[in-house]
Amino acid sequence: KLVFQNRVMFPVKDSCGRIVHYTGRSLDPQAELRWFHSTGTPPINNYLYGLHNIESFKTDYVVITEGVTDCCALREINIPAVACFGINSPLAHHSYSLKHVTHLIAIFDRDKYPLGTDMAGEYKSWGPITPHLIDLAVATKIPVFCYMVPNWPNVKDINDFLKEIDFDLREFKRHLANDAVTLHEFAFNLYKSDPKKHEYLWRLNQAVPNSDSLIKIKQYVEGHYQDWSSYILDLL
Repeated sequence: KLVFQNRVMFPVKDSCGRIVHYTGRSLDPQAELRWFHSTGTPPINNYLYGLHNIESFKTDYVVITEGVTDCCALREINIPAVACFGINSPLAHHSYSLKHVTHLIAIFDRDKYPLGTDMAGEYKSWGPITPHLIDLAVATKIPVFCYMVPNWPNVKDINDFLKEIDFDLREFKRHLANDAVTLHEFAFNLYKSDPKKHEYLWRLNQAVPNSDSLIKIKQYVEGHYQDWSSYILDLL
């Protein structure tokens, strides 16, 4: 179709390897619509790009990225990666396809909403995707780690970061080992000032117990409430 003209096309496959959607990246960097997805049922955001052949990597982990090009860039250095189609993509229903791994690593863009907007200073990607990551952790019962690419000039996503380190696999893994945090810690930092969202923290700890996270929640409650009863009332 004309809407896919002047675009690099990527086929999206289901768990059986059948093509179910297409997505296209504009070759024009100034294009108003950089990505265009095909429509259908179920919608494209129900899939993860590259998930159909993830077991071929024979690793005990999988990286979940924000976009197709992030996934492709990581696969260039032999990192087992898949990609979401949007930051509001449901993830829990992929738990069966990820049954062979012992942990997951989430890497999403670090750009924030600009000053002067309602959500100024908040991360555009991590805010919406974190509840879905928690749902996935609850469904799989395996640890999820979150990695924020370095706050370097001109680096906001994994593509920028890999270019800066010349696609060096060892350098990438070194940064990952030093700076990745548990989803528990990431979610606590995201939600600690909003008790109405603490349900996410408790659900996550019930599915994937983490003593450090429970200690932090306990310290928060004891520092902000008279007793646990008043905290529980605030959750309702």
